[in-house]
Amino acid sequence: MVGNLEKEFEGLVKNVLIRAKEELEELNEEDFPYDFNSNAIHEIVDEEVDDFVCGFSRQDCLAWIDFCGNEEHVDRGIIDTSSIDRILITTAYECIRMKLFEDDLINDLQEYELTAEKRDEFIRRINERIGDEEYKVGEDNETQIFIETEFDIEANDFKEPYFAREQIVELGGGDIKILNEAFDMEKINRNAIVLEKKRQGLYRIYLMDKDKNVDIRKFFDKKHFDSKDELLDVLIRMSNELFMNNAKKHVEKEG
Repeated sequence: MVGNLEKEFEGLVKNVLIRAKEELEELNEEDFPYDFNSNAIHEIVDEEVDDFVCGFSRQDCLAWIDFCGNEEHVDRGIIDTSSIDRILITTAYECIRMKLFEDDLINDLQEYELTAEKRDEFIRRINERIGDEEYKVGEDNETQIFIETEFDIEANDFKEPYFAREQIVELGGGDIKILNEAFDMEKINRNAIVLEKKRQGLYRIYLMDKDKNVDIRKFFDKKHFDSKDELLDVLIRMSNELFMNNAKKHVEKEG
């Protein structure tokens, strides 16, 4: 993936600003004063960086850590030390997240008491910065894929006998997790499928704790779904195969 990091980073900045503008434009007069710092900007940054680093190789992680040049400021307490890969990906994540706040406009959006006047000024500044640029969907890779739908999908769409009730976890904001591990509770998120609603008609689907031999892209021969049943059929097939992968690993582990 490593390419023109400066250009890719500016694209990430613009995505954050586009989403911030959307949040600002949804505010009504009765919402002010509004804590945009706690209620919006950090969540936007976290979600966009998570999409951005998903699927990073070790080489990608090191390249971005070097590009950001701020690793000495990373809070070591938030780094996942469970493996070399997790150390690298969480360090890259935090370095990129911190570098975003070096941008003057993103930094200023950490506004605890936003007024209508400040809101309008932020929108003006964002427009000056991004012009008519539109939100750019992230890249598909082994770990994540972006799909378009003509519908919203909800937890109660995942019905027995295709999904056990215990498999489906509502994460809030319309996001859903499908668990595919029933044997090792210490690794309950192994190959778990997450459906993250990015915006109306756009979902990011990704795998948690993905096995190296799994590529999410192989399950999707299309990227646009008109029918909810079509998407559910794909998710049923995915879940069954990932469940069997996890079962096989359990058998191998038990000898």
